[in-house]
Amino acid sequence: MRALLVVTLVLLSCKKAPGYEERSPDGGTLLEIDADCGQGALRIDGQPVEKGVPSAVTPGRHHVDCGPNGREVEVHDGQLFHFNYWGLGQ
Repeated sequence: MRALLVVTLVLLSCKKAPGYEERSPDGGTLLEIDADCGQGALRIDGQPVEKGVPSAVTPGRHHVDCGPNGREVEVHDGQLFHFNYWGLGQ
């Protein structure tokens, strides 16, 4: 049982993060999609956005998607979250 727990924790820790946060230049809460998945329009919470352009969001969880692919991300107050990994078998 203990070995199963260790293997599970190792596998979970190997999952690549979908991006990184840094302090927002204007103090607002922002989300920017830096990765193009090549399979459709980029959207944050269903709204179209341009790659590399920060979008104002509320602090909390948000859905980013590109065609049939989507991920949930957590954006903290006063931070700029750079979404840069779709996790499509890469």
